[in-house]
Amino acid sequence: MLWSSRSPEPAASLTFTAVLLVVLCARTSFAQSVAVPDHHHHETASATASTSTAPDGALATAGDAAVTFVCCRYNPTTVTINVGESVSWSGSFSFHPLRQVTGPTSDVPVPGGFANGTGTFYTFQFNAAGTFHYQCAFHGTGAGGMRGEVIVLAPTDVASADDIASTTLVIEPNPTLKDAKVRFTLPRAMNVELALYDLSGALVRRLARGPQTAGANQADWDGRDAQGRPAAAGLYFVRLSADRTLRQQKLVKVR
Repeated sequence: MLWSSRSPEPAASLTFTAVLLVVLCARTSFAQSVAVPDHHHHETASATASTSTAPDGALATAGDAAVTFVCCRYNPTTVTINVGESVSWSGSFSFHPLRQVTGPTSDVPVPGGFANGTGTFYTFQFNAAGTFHYQCAFHGTGAGGMRGEVIVLAPTDVASADDIASTTLVIEPNPTLKDAKVRFTLPRAMNVELALYDLSGALVRRLARGPQTAGANQADWDGRDAQGRPAAAGLYFVRLSADRTLRQQKLVKVR
């Protein structure tokens, strides 16, 4: 009787230990199964964030340019291509209809010009040299609206190694307190852009753009930005380009 009353204790103890082990194993397995998807989700989020930091307006293919937009801005606002190349626009154009206009501040559409009122992707091939302006039909009103331009260069406008070597760029005075004269020489007539940029690479002011004659040329800077405000003191870059950079010089503005 004494043996029979104490005999279940070892069995009960073994049973309890087995159950405890099963529970602990189950909890460990469950925790691992939950942790894996959570870690995977974190990696996915990081990859998405990394992708979104890629710069807008990167080249779609060699020679072709890509423009993206967010309301209410095209990025980049100016692209330069050669005759026969294309520009692709991507965005919600069903809400931002694109149309070619007659000038940089005009709201007058070009009859038969490039346009896209619906869809999210649009490509147009430019087969003639020139500067082509476009706007969002909803947000393009006035000079400060949602606008962009495409500069199309003829084959003879493309900068060669000889062109680069034969081009000069001089800024006087430098440093400057207020204004400066930018003198440049070209080996031949070509379409060029002369522009002032800040240290971040943002455009401050265009000083000249379009056809320029061979030999000596000059553009004046009055010390102001594109909005007519006095530019802050600091370091700037003056860049002369024709499809690719011909020359670049530092310009220092002092107080």
